[in-house]
Amino acid sequence: MNIRKTIQLYMLSIFTFTFIFNVMPSFCQESAFTGVVSYLKGEYGTPFQIAGRVKEVAQDNILFNKNNTIDGISVGQGFWACDHKKGVSPHLQRQVARLRVEALFSQTVMASVEQVMARDVEPDDWVLTPPSPIVHVYSNIESKHAFPAYQELIKELLDAGFQIKEVKKDVIPGGLGDNDLLLRFESDADHLVCRLIRGKEGKLLFYESQKSGLEIVTLFPAGHDIQTQSLPISVPSPTSGKAPENSTYEEEGDFYRLDKAFTKIVAFDLEGDGITDLALLNDNGVSVYEIAGTALSEKQSYTFKKNVFPLNLHAMDMDHDGKDELLVTLAESAVFLGKEDNRLCSEILKFNGDSLDCLVKNWPYYLNVIFNRTGHRVALAQKEGEYIQYMGPVSQITWDAESKQLKIMERYRPAAGVYSIYQFNLLPNDSDRLIILEKGNDLHGYFTPEEKVDASSHRNYGDFKETGYPLKLEKDQYLGGFSEKKTFQTVYAPRRFESSPPFDEQCFLIYKERNTTILKKILGANRGTDQIVGVKWYGNRLVETWQSRKFACNVLDFTFLLNPKRIMVLYRDNDGSAALTCINFVGRDISRVSEK
Repeated sequence: MNIRKTIQLYMLSIFTFTFIFNVMPSFCQESAFTGVVSYLKGEYGTPFQIAGRVKEVAQDNILFNKNNTIDGISVGQGFWACDHKKGVSPHLQRQVARLRVEALFSQTVMASVEQVMARDVEPDDWVLTPPSPIVHVYSNIESKHAFPAYQELIKELLDAGFQIKEVKKDVIPGGLGDNDLLLRFESDADHLVCRLIRGKEGKLLFYESQKSGLEIVTLFPAGHDIQTQSLPISVPSPTSGKAPENSTYEEEGDFYRLDKAFTKIVAFDLEGDGITDLALLNDNGVSVYEIAGTALSEKQSYTFKKNVFPLNLHAMDMDHDGKDELLVTLAESAVFLGKEDNRLCSEILKFNGDSLDCLVKNWPYYLNVIFNRTGHRVALAQKEGEYIQYMGPVSQITWDAESKQLKIMERYRPAAGVYSIYQFNLLPNDSDRLIILEKGNDLHGYFTPEEKVDASSHRNYGDFKETGYPLKLEKDQYLGGFSEKKTFQTVYAPRRFESSPPFDEQCFLIYKERNTTILKKILGANRGTDQIVGVKWYGNRLVETWQSRKFACNVLDFTFLLNPKRIMVLYRDNDGSAALTCINFVGRDISRVSEK
């Protein structure tokens, strides 16, 4: 009996030893694929940096003068050759060709033309580091999200700041763009193989492998061809209020050039017919556009009767008739005892069947629409202070069916103690927490019973200074002598900070890098990028669970569309005009791997 037990213990020890030293490492290992992330960092880690200007061109080789401000140019490094149009920043120039460094000299760099994209390279063309690509991550492993090496690879890519899209099965909707990369993480026999491939060109950029030591169930054999699928274009319909499945990755859709300098946008149902229209705001009025395939068609307009500052634009069915009203926050110039000032004169517009009419005008309130904790829209109002931008409690606007008028209630309790009507969002089905965008542009999560910060985001979201208006000072500031004095300060309309239940209950806002005070000092007024980000609360972190592409232009506003799920982004193009672009949502939620 003792001999039998001894043999059993001996066999168990051998099994345990084998499992720990051979099988466990495969399950518990962190990703050994650090090489591909290092390659991406080296190639794309600092996008849109000026490396120099083309000096000479000889067939497929060029010489460019080296910019002394850029460090670490190495043989094999990739760059973009870009247009050199006068009056246009190098960062906004068209990309014309890909370059690859062949040799380094004291003042110049020799590079080969790897791929011509728009035209042949010319002298004086700018040479810039390449833009950060979209990395499509494909795997043939059936249970890839339970596979530690795959999870760690995704996390490392996200931590390095790369925009990724997981490939569902073997299909990439819309295919790969010229600047996109395909990262193939595959099980091949008893090895894990990682290949980095460039876009439509199909060029292999990087390769590494490691022995897996596991029998891995795969969906497809290694090297299986990736399929492409055209994305349908359909007219969006209004939000239903029902939260769909997780959907957080983005892909570019339609583009629209606008003929007016709009600053705000909102999607809404003008006629109550289930068709979503777009309302856009500028200092002259509101224009309503219908989406007609790949074009916009103006169907209504409303002109303000006086000169105003267009501060904000929201939409909601206020009187429950199935048609959305437009809540337009406006301010007009005023003078008080010789001091320049403003006066709020907001309006609520309603479609009467023929035109937009003013349901309420000259309201001395800031207006906003949020989702409450049960996923329903709530209209809010707040007054301006005599010397401060926001003052007093946030109040709810309700519809009195008996008098058929809008009424402002005393206080909206979930926003008790909030400084600004525009700085907070509520969490679904959680009465004790809310997310605040602080005056200093930091994002914090508050546990309200104890009035304490319970979660924070990892970065500051930058000053949003697009539409300024005057607010008088309580005490004049003397700038020198007796006559030079400052009697007012310039305050700014806020960015959109909005939760969206249909978009995985994320809170969305604009990350502002362009024209921020710090960046102006370092890079100048026209540098940096703006971005739309989605945020969710996980543990003690506010995690960016979604990011749009980076815009090398000023992002002004955004709004949500459904069927298909999209974000419409309003931005100011490099020529000063306004433009719209769509971001289509496809893919899976990445929140579980985006925490650091």
